Amino acid sequence: MAWVEKDHDDHLISTPLLCAGSPTTRPGCPEPHPAWIYWSSQLESFLLQIQVWDTAGQERFRTITQSYYRSAHGAILAYDLTRRSTFESIPHWIHEVEKYGAANLVMMLIGNKSDSVDKRQVLFEDACTLAEKHGLLAVLETSAKEAQNIEEVFVLMAKELIARNTLQLHGESPPNSVYLDSRPVIASPSAEKTQCLC
Repeated sequence: MAWVEKDHDDHLISTPLLCAGSPTTRPGCPEPHPAWIYWSSQLESFLLQIQVWDTAGQERFRTITQSYYRSAHGAILAYDLTRRSTFESIPHWIHEVEKYGAANLVMMLIGNKSDSVDKRQVLFEDACTLAEKHGLLAVLETSAKEAQNIEEVFVLMAKELIARNTLQLHGESPPNSVYLDSRPVIASPSAEKTQCLC
């Protein structure tokens, strides 16, 4: 799974989200760099273990991040609710993911800094409109500072990946574990592709 941060101005958006989603925050976590964590949680009868990459969204990492897209099952596109320019660059990142990612890659839109409502520059309705236009799975507003909706992002993505992708029992996995196959599959069309969640 790829976590795609999209700010061209070297401002950090997704790295704090990645740190908030990590069971152990790394020293120096806010530094912009491609990084990853394993996120795990219990979902129904399954133990989920997802590798989450933060591509840092910076030009100097472009070659590296394009290779991440190829093997990703999902992309979480993050913008800063308090900086409209970060939201306006989302279509660029959607194009990048569509260009280099698998045909059935699941994309979600995340507005971070929901704890700063007094500084809001992006309306939730605008994010829902953009997500619907591009066929994204969902829109959620998060707060890395308050760890709000972080786990919900991963759970929603995991549920969708399980529903859309071919699942194979992993040879030596314990019962109730699944392995997401990296081969592209054709997703069945859905009447409602976008869910804007509050």
